[in-house]
Amino acid sequence: MINYHEIGQQVINLHNQLRIEWPQLRRIALALYDKQTDELYTFVNATIGQKILPHYTKRLADVPSLEQLAKTGETRIIDDLNIFASNATPHSEAILQSGFRSSFTVPMIAADNTLQGFIFYDADESSFFTPSMQEHLELYSELIHSLVIADLLPVTMLQAAVKISQTVTHYRDEETGEHIARMSHYARLIALSMADKWKLSDAFLNYILLYAPLHDIGKIAIPDTVLLKPGPLDESEMVIMKTHVMKGTEIIDKLIHEFGLGDAFHTSILKNIVAYHHEKIDGSGYPYGLRGDAIPYESRIAAVADVFDALTSDRSYRQAWTIEEAFHYLSSNKGTLFDADCVDALISRRSEVLTIKNLFCKKSYCPKESN
Repeated sequence: MINYHEIGQQVINLHNQLRIEWPQLRRIALALYDKQTDELYTFVNATIGQKILPHYTKRLADVPSLEQLAKTGETRIIDDLNIFASNATPHSEAILQSGFRSSFTVPMIAADNTLQGFIFYDADESSFFTPSMQEHLELYSELIHSLVIADLLPVTMLQAAVKISQTVTHYRDEETGEHIARMSHYARLIALSMADKWKLSDAFLNYILLYAPLHDIGKIAIPDTVLLKPGPLDESEMVIMKTHVMKGTEIIDKLIHEFGLGDAFHTSILKNIVAYHHEKIDGSGYPYGLRGDAIPYESRIAAVADVFDALTSDRSYRQAWTIEEAFHYLSSNKGTLFDADCVDALISRRSEVLTIKNLFCKKSYCPKESN
């Protein structure tokens, strides 16, 4: 069933309306920018015919022309994409092979003058984007940017509320911030690898990155004597610690209600991550004892990302494991504790895992590693 509240469908509807008058306009794509990693990644891809560059990710620094647009805020028109034919990159080659002949690029700049992403328009006719056409699409670009802002607003509001709560309860510290940054980027990496097999949309990958940091929100309700204990928890303390899942679900439900976000379809992804990220494939997890396919994709992804980062980070009672030691543990327990596909997906992207680990890592908490 199509959810017409989803931004992807909204852009598709807009694209269909534009094509009534301008059938040559065959593609509208949105890429969001992750400042922490300097990465651009596809968020929405409305294309007539076969979609190109699904789940595409690229560092902004590796695309100087877009980097310049990000600095100036200016738009860009390429009247003839064949200029890239003699020195085509995988990106431009895919564009040309799809029959696109001209393009129009609009940067999405936030109110604080920071880059949020880009809107890409492609047509199957050279010199299609005339000054008049450009003027029309700049207006539509403002609408699309507004849709993006409206779509991401619930995420921003929830993250802000959680950060305030964490600060008040002393739960948030330097390592907590780095843990959720690493964990969320590991989660997106796993989701990216599973996108084709599980038919995950680009928007889903984005929500994984944005919502995974809230997986342990319930820990703000755990007493400091348990949460901050400098050593392993005993049995009674572990019982208390496990209540963070139910408490987290209650907190998220209250926030969604208070902010009036019940109609935001993607908040279900958040609720599933919070509620089920400690479930195990064999049913031995908590709090519900779900097993196998009963555990949502996003929860399986978050579980592997969370455990991997915990293992490769220092604790007061043990040193951080190496990446290889953590991979071995996950591999030894795939299909029982962890989703086998998610484990294999993370292991297959070792170089990217290493980049994330070292990017969001203080030596005192998670020693940096080399290849």
